[in-house]
Amino acid sequence: MRVVIENRGGHDGAATGGHYGSWSRIWASRPEIVHCEVIANEHNFRPGRLSYHSDYIEVELTVHNELMREDDYVLIEWKRSANPFIGGSSRAESYELVAGKMPAWADFPKAWREWVNKVNGEAVSYLIKKYPELAQDFDYAMRKSSKNRIYSAWASIADEIGKIEHKDMSKCYSGYSWTAVYAIPVKIALRTGWKPSIPKPIYQTREEANPVLIASPKGVFV
Repeated sequence: MRVVIENRGGHDGAATGGHYGSWSRIWASRPEIVHCEVIANEHNFRPGRLSYHSDYIEVELTVHNELMREDDYVLIEWKRSANPFIGGSSRAESYELVAGKMPAWADFPKAWREWVNKVNGEAVSYLIKKYPELAQDFDYAMRKSSKNRIYSAWASIADEIGKIEHKDMSKCYSGYSWTAVYAIPVKIALRTGWKPSIPKPIYQTREEANPVLIASPKGVFV
């Protein structure tokens, strides 16, 4: 299986210079279940008024299925370095399972996004019922369609409920992805005693799982 580890470039201009594009990392539960070999390693530089550069690395990934255990996994972490000077430049990232069972630390972002979408309406209904004095605020927030206005409306509601409950609600509106914005009422509801009908997904950090980094733009390690 061929995997592009690095496909980024840019120039040294003040406006849109930098190092932007897609890249990835390969992770495994144990190093002995995979073999990784570099098959392309290209780094180009073109001097001039604006000096352009490009970096491309591709590897051949082989999974030793005969050595796999029940809890083993091999996965690719797809990343993207966005250009902050270009509107809508993507920062999307995802995990692709190559072999084995997806670990909780890699599955959580997708599981959290799906869970938030499922329980958002339930959380909003809970808040509307619990805080009738904020009916106009809820109505305003639910009528907004742009991300920044939805974010601002729910952040304001979080602060108002914080005053009522004498709690710091600022962590309820951390992050600015669409998932983070949709999660604001969910986090507020959880903070104020709501019990969702669908359990939250299990959270685990990558550090807790201690996976092995097989390859990244910095090199191949097995």
